[in-house]
Amino acid sequence: MVKLAFDDGDPSEIDIKLFKAGIFTHLHTGLTLVVHSGNNVKAVQLQMALLKEYEVHASAWVWVHANKINDEQPLIDLVSQGAWISLDGVNTSNIQNYVESIKLFKEKLLLHKILLSHDGNGFPNGGEIRKLDAIMNNLIPALLKDGFSKAELDQILIENPKEAFQIKVRRISP
Repeated sequence: MVKLAFDDGDPSEIDIKLFKAGIFTHLHTGLTLVVHSGNNVKAVQLQMALLKEYEVHASAWVWVHANKINDEQPLIDLVSQGAWISLDGVNTSNIQNYVESIKLFKEKLLLHKILLSHDGNGFPNGGEIRKLDAIMNNLIPALLKDGFSKAELDQILIENPKEAFQIKVRRISP
């Protein structure tokens, strides 16, 4: 994968230059662009415009830390275009929030485009290192209790990462 990031606020000249370099890298290697964009919708919109300009399909791109956005409609819109969203920062204190978010994607028939991770604040302010087991030990049991099937969990936990990180150039079809 090609890991990139955008700071808060207006995308800087260097942000844009690095993202374009990521696009060129994708076009030459087929590596997926994994972009830490957090709640910076303006940066996400710019990224999508640049992907389109260079005829790269949205499925070559992952919105990392998409869980930080309060309005889920932009996520649904991008997923509907083929983009991946990563709901990161899963921990024992926010399991129900993730169950509700994942249920929304299930209702919209978009489970096939979400990714999950514990990523985010693993070393809280120099405190004790946070365990990275909440997906397996807490989220999966909560999803099963809420009626998710094994096939739906396999979609999220196995098939989605396999597809998202498959090495292949993803162009917009003419």
